[in-house]
Amino acid sequence: MVGLRQFLEKYTSKKVPDESTLRKRYLQQCFDDVICEIRDQLKHEYIWISID
Repeated sequence: MVGLRQFLEKYTSKKVPDESTLRKRYLQQCFDDVICEIRDQLKHEYIWISID
């Protein structure tokens, strides 16, 4: 992961937070945003989920 961090910091000129910081502070919000978007897109649709 060090290579990716260096790449991002070099080409964005921003400091990339540590992975534990990303998990603690940002992951839940990203998940919630995606779930809300999926719900908005499917709110008038029928869905069927099958798990074996």
